[in-house]
Amino acid sequence: MDRLETLKPATRSSRPKDDRHSARAQVKRTCRKHVDAQKKNVIYLPNLLLEALCCQETLPSKLPYLDTLQQSLVDALHILHAHYISFPVSTADIAFSRHRDEKWNEIQSLKLYLPFNKNACWASDRLPSSWKADQLACAESIFHVPKLLTRLAASPRPTVLDLASQQALAAHLRDHPTYQHDRYCLNISPLTAELAHQIAYCLAVRNMAEKSREVLESFFGGPLPLPELGTPPDTIYRTFSNLRARAVESAKHHGGNNILDQDLEAKLLVDSPAMVARFVCCVAECASILKQPDKRQWWLIVMDLYDAFLSDQGPNSRLERVCAFDLNHYRDK
Repeated sequence: MDRLETLKPATRSSRPKDDRHSARAQVKRTCRKHVDAQKKNVIYLPNLLLEALCCQETLPSKLPYLDTLQQSLVDALHILHAHYISFPVSTADIAFSRHRDEKWNEIQSLKLYLPFNKNACWASDRLPSSWKADQLACAESIFHVPKLLTRLAASPRPTVLDLASQQALAAHLRDHPTYQHDRYCLNISPLTAELAHQIAYCLAVRNMAEKSREVLESFFGGPLPLPELGTPPDTIYRTFSNLRARAVESAKHHGGNNILDQDLEAKLLVDSPAMVARFVCCVAECASILKQPDKRQWWLIVMDLYDAFLSDQGPNSRLERVCAFDLNHYRDK
Protein backbone atom coordinates (compact mmCIF):
# COMPACT_ATOMS: atom_id res chain seq x y z
CA MET A 1 0.00 0.00 0.00
CA ASP A 2 3.00 2.36 0.31
CA ARG A 3 2.61 3.48 -3.29
CA LEU A 4 -0.83 4.86 -2.42
CA GLU A 5 -0.07 6.59 0.86
CA THR A 6 1.04 9.84 -0.79
CA LEU A 7 -2.46 10.47 -2.14
CA LYS A 8 -3.85 13.42 -0.18
CA PRO A 9 -7.48 13.58 0.93
CA ALA A 10 -9.61 15.65 -1.41
CA THR A 11 -12.79 17.49 -0.61
CA ARG A 12 -15.27 18.97 -3.02
CA SER A 13 -13.99 22.46 -2.30
CA SER A 14 -10.36 21.50 -2.87
CA ARG A 15 -10.84 19.85 -6.24
CA PRO A 16 -9.44 21.72 -9.20
CA LYS A 17 -11.69 22.61 -12.10
CA ASP A 18 -10.18 19.99 -14.39
CA ASP A 19 -11.07 17.13 -12.06
CA ARG A 20 -10.43 14.27 -14.47
CA HIS A 21 -6.93 15.26 -15.52
CA SER A 22 -5.93 16.27 -11.97
CA ALA A 23 -6.85 12.87 -10.60
CA ARG A 24 -4.96 11.18 -13.41
CA ALA A 25 -1.92 13.33 -12.80
CA GLN A 26 -1.93 12.66 -9.07
CA VAL A 27 -2.10 8.90 -9.53
CA LYS A 28 0.54 9.05 -12.26
CA ARG A 29 2.95 11.07 -10.09
CA THR A 30 2.47 8.63 -7.21
CA CYS A 31 3.14 5.58 -9.37
CA ARG A 32 6.13 7.21 -11.08
CA LYS A 33 7.67 8.14 -7.74
CA HIS A 34 7.37 4.56 -6.54
CA VAL A 35 8.80 3.16 -9.77
CA ASP A 36 11.76 5.54 -9.68
CA ALA A 37 12.58 4.50 -6.13
CA GLN A 38 12.46 0.80 -6.88
CA LYS A 39 13.47 0.49 -10.54
CA LYS A 40 16.94 -0.87 -9.81
CA ASN A 41 15.58 -3.98 -8.13
CA VAL A 42 12.03 -4.42 -9.37
CA ILE A 43 10.54 -5.41 -12.72
CA TYR A 44 7.01 -4.33 -13.60
CA LEU A 45 4.95 -6.67 -15.75
CA PRO A 46 1.49 -6.68 -17.31
CA ASN A 47 -1.12 -8.99 -15.87
CA LEU A 48 0.59 -12.38 -16.20
CA LEU A 49 -1.17 -14.04 -13.29
CA LEU A 50 -3.11 -16.44 -15.50
CA GLU A 51 -0.04 -17.21 -17.58
CA ALA A 52 1.97 -17.93 -14.45
CA LEU A 53 -0.67 -20.40 -13.29
CA CYS A 54 0.24 -22.63 -16.27
CA CYS A 55 3.52 -23.50 -14.62
CA GLN A 56 2.20 -24.33 -11.16
CA GLU A 57 2.45 -28.01 -10.28
CA THR A 58 1.06 -27.28 -6.80
CA LEU A 59 -1.77 -25.03 -7.94
CA PRO A 60 -4.20 -25.85 -5.10
CA SER A 61 -1.80 -24.35 -2.55
CA LYS A 62 -1.99 -20.98 -4.34
CA LEU A 63 -5.58 -20.20 -3.33
CA PRO A 64 -4.69 -18.38 -0.08
CA TYR A 65 -2.21 -16.27 -2.04
CA LEU A 66 -4.86 -15.38 -4.62
CA ASP A 67 -7.25 -14.42 -1.81
CA THR A 68 -4.59 -12.13 -0.35
CA LEU A 69 -3.82 -10.60 -3.73
CA GLN A 70 -7.49 -9.93 -4.38
CA GLN A 71 -7.87 -8.32 -0.97
CA SER A 72 -4.87 -6.09 -1.71
CA LEU A 73 -6.60 -4.76 -4.81
CA VAL A 74 -9.86 -4.23 -2.95
CA ASP A 75 -8.01 -2.40 -0.14
CA ALA A 76 -6.23 -0.21 -2.69
CA LEU A 77 -9.57 0.78 -4.21
CA HIS A 78 -10.96 1.58 -0.78
CA ILE A 79 -8.05 4.02 -0.27
CA LEU A 80 -8.65 5.66 -3.64
CA HIS A 81 -12.39 5.87 -3.00
CA ALA A 82 -11.74 7.49 0.39
CA HIS A 83 -9.90 10.23 -1.53
CA TYR A 84 -12.88 10.63 -3.88
CA ILE A 85 -10.97 9.09 -6.76
CA SER A 86 -12.78 6.88 -9.23
CA PHE A 87 -10.37 4.15 -10.37
CA PRO A 88 -12.14 1.62 -12.62
CA VAL A 89 -10.07 -1.52 -13.06
CA SER A 90 -9.98 -4.47 -15.40
CA THR A 91 -7.34 -7.05 -16.21
CA ALA A 92 -5.65 -4.48 -18.43
CA ASP A 93 -5.49 -1.91 -15.62
CA ILE A 94 -3.39 -3.88 -13.14
CA ALA A 95 0.12 -5.20 -13.28
CA PHE A 96 2.49 -7.10 -11.04
CA SER A 97 5.95 -6.36 -9.78
CA ARG A 98 8.64 -8.80 -8.79
CA HIS A 99 12.26 -8.62 -7.76
CA ARG A 100 14.73 -9.13 -10.57
CA ASP A 101 16.11 -12.23 -8.88
CA GLU A 102 12.73 -13.98 -8.64
CA LYS A 103 11.51 -16.49 -11.23
CA TRP A 104 8.76 -15.06 -13.42
CA ASN A 105 6.45 -18.05 -12.97
CA GLU A 106 6.52 -18.09 -9.15
CA ILE A 107 3.24 -16.37 -8.41
CA GLN A 108 4.13 -15.92 -4.72
CA SER A 109 6.83 -13.49 -5.86
CA LEU A 110 4.31 -11.29 -7.69
CA LYS A 111 3.07 -8.16 -5.96
CA LEU A 112 0.12 -6.12 -7.05
CA TYR A 113 1.01 -2.91 -8.86
CA LEU A 114 -1.42 -0.25 -10.08
CA PRO A 115 0.03 1.58 -13.07
CA PHE A 116 -1.28 4.89 -14.38
CA ASN A 117 -4.97 4.55 -15.18
CA LYS A 118 -6.24 6.84 -17.94
CA ASN A 119 -9.82 6.34 -16.72
CA ALA A 120 -9.12 7.60 -13.20
CA CYS A 121 -10.99 10.76 -12.29
CA TRP A 122 -12.36 12.70 -9.35
CA ALA A 123 -15.73 11.38 -8.26
CA SER A 124 -18.58 13.61 -9.37
CA ASP A 125 -22.31 13.60 -9.84
CA ARG A 126 -21.74 12.31 -13.37
CA LEU A 127 -20.90 8.90 -11.93
CA PRO A 128 -23.73 6.49 -11.02
CA SER A 129 -24.54 6.19 -7.35
CA SER A 130 -23.19 2.63 -7.35
CA TRP A 131 -19.75 3.54 -8.76
CA LYS A 132 -17.83 2.36 -5.69
CA ALA A 133 -19.61 -0.99 -5.50
CA ASP A 134 -19.29 -1.47 -9.26
CA GLN A 135 -15.53 -0.92 -9.17
CA LEU A 136 -15.08 -3.26 -6.22
CA ALA A 137 -17.12 -5.94 -8.02
CA CYS A 138 -14.93 -5.54 -11.13
CA ALA A 139 -11.82 -5.90 -8.98
CA GLU A 140 -13.07 -9.16 -7.52
CA SER A 141 -14.06 -10.46 -10.95
CA ILE A 142 -10.42 -10.19 -12.11
CA PHE A 143 -9.57 -13.06 -9.78
CA HIS A 144 -12.68 -15.12 -10.54
CA VAL A 145 -11.13 -17.35 -13.20
CA PRO A 146 -7.74 -17.83 -11.44
CA LYS A 147 -9.54 -18.90 -8.28
CA LEU A 148 -11.88 -21.18 -10.24
CA LEU A 149 -8.91 -22.91 -11.87
CA THR A 150 -7.23 -23.28 -8.49
CA ARG A 151 -10.31 -24.85 -6.92
CA LEU A 152 -10.75 -27.20 -9.86
CA ALA A 153 -7.13 -28.32 -9.58
CA ALA A 154 -7.71 -29.09 -5.90
CA SER A 155 -10.80 -31.24 -6.50
CA PRO A 156 -10.23 -34.94 -7.31
CA ARG A 157 -13.97 -35.48 -7.89
CA PRO A 158 -16.42 -34.19 -10.51
CA THR A 159 -17.26 -30.56 -9.75
CA VAL A 160 -20.56 -28.81 -10.39
CA LEU A 161 -20.16 -25.20 -11.54
CA ASP A 162 -22.91 -22.66 -12.06
CA LEU A 163 -23.65 -21.18 -15.46
CA ALA A 164 -21.76 -17.92 -14.89
CA SER A 165 -18.59 -19.78 -13.88
CA GLN A 166 -18.76 -22.09 -16.91
CA GLN A 167 -19.29 -19.11 -19.21
CA ALA A 168 -16.28 -17.36 -17.66
CA LEU A 169 -14.09 -20.43 -18.15
CA ALA A 170 -15.24 -20.89 -21.76
CA ALA A 171 -14.38 -17.26 -22.53
CA HIS A 172 -11.01 -17.66 -20.83
CA LEU A 173 -10.12 -20.80 -22.82
CA ARG A 174 -11.19 -19.10 -26.03
CA ASP A 175 -9.09 -15.99 -25.32
CA HIS A 176 -6.04 -17.85 -23.97
CA PRO A 177 -5.76 -21.23 -25.74
CA THR A 178 -1.98 -21.45 -25.20
CA TYR A 179 -2.31 -21.43 -21.41
CA GLN A 180 -3.49 -25.07 -21.43
CA HIS A 181 -5.94 -24.43 -18.61
CA ASP A 182 -8.40 -26.85 -20.22
CA ARG A 183 -6.75 -29.61 -18.21
CA TYR A 184 -8.26 -28.17 -15.03
CA CYS A 185 -11.76 -28.28 -16.57
CA LEU A 186 -11.92 -32.00 -17.31
CA ASN A 187 -13.62 -32.85 -14.00
CA ILE A 188 -16.47 -30.36 -14.40
CA SER A 189 -19.78 -32.19 -14.59
CA PRO A 190 -22.20 -31.48 -16.09
CA LEU A 191 -20.69 -29.37 -18.86
CA THR A 192 -22.46 -26.69 -20.83
CA ALA A 193 -22.26 -27.06 -24.60
CA GLU A 194 -20.14 -23.91 -24.82
CA LEU A 195 -17.53 -25.07 -22.33
CA ALA A 196 -17.46 -28.67 -23.64
CA HIS A 197 -16.76 -27.40 -27.14
CA GLN A 198 -14.03 -25.06 -25.96
CA ILE A 199 -12.28 -27.82 -24.01
CA ALA A 200 -12.49 -30.23 -26.97
CA TYR A 201 -11.29 -27.52 -29.34
CA CYS A 202 -8.27 -26.56 -27.22
CA LEU A 203 -7.24 -30.19 -26.90
CA ALA A 204 -7.67 -30.86 -30.62
CA VAL A 205 -5.59 -27.91 -31.78
CA ARG A 206 -2.82 -29.03 -29.41
CA ASN A 207 -2.83 -32.45 -31.15
CA MET A 208 -4.33 -34.16 -28.08
CA ALA A 209 -6.88 -35.93 -30.25
CA GLU A 210 -7.52 -38.91 -27.96
CA LYS A 211 -8.31 -36.66 -25.01
CA SER A 212 -10.45 -34.38 -27.17
CA ARG A 213 -12.42 -37.35 -28.48
CA GLU A 214 -12.95 -38.57 -24.90
CA VAL A 215 -14.47 -35.20 -24.02
CA LEU A 216 -16.72 -35.30 -27.10
CA GLU A 217 -17.89 -38.87 -26.51
CA SER A 218 -18.55 -38.18 -22.84
CA PHE A 219 -20.56 -35.09 -23.74
CA PHE A 220 -22.68 -36.83 -26.40
CA GLY A 221 -23.02 -40.10 -24.48
CA GLY A 222 -20.94 -42.34 -26.72
CA PRO A 223 -19.11 -42.63 -30.06
CA LEU A 224 -20.29 -40.10 -32.61
CA PRO A 225 -22.06 -41.52 -35.68
CA LEU A 226 -20.57 -40.60 -39.04
CA PRO A 227 -23.31 -39.15 -41.27
CA GLU A 228 -23.60 -40.31 -44.85
CA LEU A 229 -22.35 -37.89 -47.48
CA GLY A 230 -25.22 -35.78 -48.75
CA THR A 231 -27.14 -35.89 -45.47
CA PRO A 232 -29.00 -32.57 -45.08
CA PRO A 233 -27.35 -30.29 -42.49
CA ASP A 234 -30.63 -29.91 -40.58
CA THR A 235 -30.83 -33.69 -40.19
CA ILE A 236 -27.26 -33.81 -38.83
CA TYR A 237 -28.08 -31.00 -36.41
CA ARG A 238 -31.14 -32.86 -35.09
CA THR A 239 -29.13 -36.09 -34.74
CA PHE A 240 -26.42 -34.51 -32.61
CA SER A 241 -28.89 -32.41 -30.65
CA ASN A 242 -30.90 -35.54 -29.79
CA LEU A 243 -27.76 -37.42 -28.79
CA ARG A 244 -26.94 -34.70 -26.27
CA ALA A 245 -30.51 -34.56 -24.98
CA ARG A 246 -30.46 -38.31 -24.32
CA ALA A 247 -27.09 -38.03 -22.57
CA VAL A 248 -28.47 -35.32 -20.25
CA GLU A 249 -31.57 -37.40 -19.48
CA SER A 250 -29.42 -40.46 -18.79
CA ALA A 251 -27.30 -38.47 -16.33
CA LYS A 252 -30.46 -37.32 -14.55
CA HIS A 253 -31.72 -40.89 -14.36
CA HIS A 254 -28.50 -42.00 -12.70
CA GLY A 255 -28.59 -39.14 -10.22
CA GLY A 256 -25.77 -37.16 -11.81
CA ASN A 257 -27.56 -33.84 -12.20
CA ASN A 258 -29.91 -33.58 -9.24
CA ILE A 259 -29.40 -29.99 -8.17
CA LEU A 260 -29.32 -27.71 -11.20
CA ASP A 261 -30.93 -24.36 -11.80
CA GLN A 262 -33.00 -23.95 -14.94
CA ASP A 263 -30.56 -21.58 -16.65
CA LEU A 264 -27.70 -24.07 -16.33
CA GLU A 265 -29.86 -27.02 -17.35
CA ALA A 266 -30.91 -25.26 -20.56
CA LYS A 267 -27.29 -24.61 -21.53
CA LEU A 268 -26.38 -28.29 -21.18
CA LEU A 269 -28.24 -28.98 -24.42
CA VAL A 270 -27.02 -28.36 -27.95
CA ASP A 271 -29.81 -26.16 -29.28
CA SER A 272 -27.78 -24.27 -31.89
CA PRO A 273 -26.94 -25.57 -35.38
CA ALA A 274 -23.82 -23.40 -35.33
CA MET A 275 -22.63 -25.17 -32.16
CA VAL A 276 -23.15 -28.57 -33.79
CA ALA A 277 -20.98 -27.42 -36.71
CA ARG A 278 -18.25 -26.39 -34.28
CA PHE A 279 -18.41 -29.71 -32.44
CA VAL A 280 -18.07 -31.60 -35.74
CA CYS A 281 -15.05 -29.42 -36.59
CA CYS A 282 -13.36 -30.89 -33.54
CA VAL A 283 -14.39 -34.41 -34.54
CA ALA A 284 -12.91 -33.94 -38.02
CA GLU A 285 -9.67 -32.52 -36.62
CA CYS A 286 -9.32 -35.50 -34.26
CA ALA A 287 -9.88 -37.88 -37.17
CA SER A 288 -7.10 -36.12 -39.10
CA ILE A 289 -4.65 -36.21 -36.20
CA LEU A 290 -5.34 -39.89 -35.58
CA LYS A 291 -5.11 -40.58 -39.34
CA GLN A 292 -8.46 -42.34 -39.37
CA PRO A 293 -9.73 -43.59 -42.77
CA ASP A 294 -12.96 -41.59 -42.43
CA LYS A 295 -11.22 -38.24 -41.91
CA ARG A 296 -12.04 -36.97 -45.40
CA GLN A 297 -15.73 -37.80 -44.96
CA TRP A 298 -15.84 -35.96 -41.62
CA TRP A 299 -14.32 -32.86 -43.24
CA LEU A 300 -16.74 -32.99 -46.16
CA ILE A 301 -19.63 -33.25 -43.68
CA VAL A 302 -18.40 -30.37 -41.56
CA MET A 303 -17.78 -28.16 -44.59
CA ASP A 304 -21.44 -28.65 -45.52
CA LEU A 305 -22.39 -27.74 -41.95
CA TYR A 306 -20.17 -24.67 -42.10
CA ASP A 307 -21.75 -23.52 -45.35
CA ALA A 308 -25.23 -23.99 -43.89
CA PHE A 309 -24.80 -22.61 -40.38
CA LEU A 310 -21.58 -20.56 -40.06
CA SER A 311 -20.68 -19.03 -43.42
CA ASP A 312 -22.69 -15.86 -42.79
CA GLN A 313 -20.60 -15.18 -39.65
CA GLY A 314 -17.21 -15.85 -41.20
CA PRO A 315 -14.56 -18.15 -39.68
CA ASN A 316 -13.85 -17.50 -36.00
CA SER A 317 -11.20 -20.16 -35.40
CA ARG A 318 -8.45 -22.08 -37.14
CA LEU A 319 -10.70 -25.08 -37.72
CA GLU A 320 -13.46 -22.92 -39.12
CA ARG A 321 -10.97 -21.42 -41.57
CA VAL A 322 -10.12 -24.93 -42.75
CA CYS A 323 -13.81 -25.38 -43.53
CA ALA A 324 -14.33 -21.94 -45.05
CA PHE A 325 -11.48 -22.27 -47.54
CA ASP A 326 -11.24 -26.07 -47.85
CA LEU A 327 -7.60 -25.89 -46.81
CA ASN A 328 -7.36 -29.68 -47.00
CA HIS A 329 -8.53 -29.56 -50.66
CA TYR A 330 -10.91 -32.46 -50.00
CA ARG A 331 -13.57 -31.03 -52.31
CA ASP A 332 -11.07 -31.02 -55.17
CA LYS A 333 -10.48 -34.77 -54.95
